[in-house]
Amino acid sequence: MTIASSIRRWSGANWFLIVLPVLAATAWMTSRTAFAGGHSGSLEAALLFDACVTVPALYALCYWRKRALWQTALRMLGVACLGIYAMSWIVPPEAQRLLPSFEFARTIGLALLIAIELRIVFVTLKLVFRGKADAEQIAAATGAPPLIAKLMILEARFYKAVWRFLRRGG
Repeated sequence: MTIASSIRRWSGANWFLIVLPVLAATAWMTSRTAFAGGHSGSLEAALLFDACVTVPALYALCYWRKRALWQTALRMLGVACLGIYAMSWIVPPEAQRLLPSFEFARTIGLALLIAIELRIVFVTLKLVFRGKADAEQIAAATGAPPLIAKLMILEARFYKAVWRFLRRGG
């Protein structure tokens, strides 16, 4: 397999990761030109809609066949929360009319994502501490991508080594 064909295969399977920076750059440029010219109007609402509805929908279109429904839904929620957070940086502070009312959603979303991440870490630690777990088992149990599962295994093995070191008394 050539490098070009592997890049083509990866980009076909992960087109969302290619489209997302383009959408973010477009939103940033649009907000800088429109808000600087005083033509804000409903642009903030349109940008929020794109960040909270359109971008998560594109994510779902890209990955719905590759993951379980609950994994896709949780990741869509995470993408929407990330969109609210990104819009707080993209829309200039003096032009923010709707974003302050979304502060609660951003806080709740971040808390939910932290709780999910902690659950994933505990499941990974439990699997690694019990015995030899591989990346496929971790990915199946947590829904993490294979690369992230490998990194999680490395982290869990580090904690396991620290635990053994502490139990031996240094």
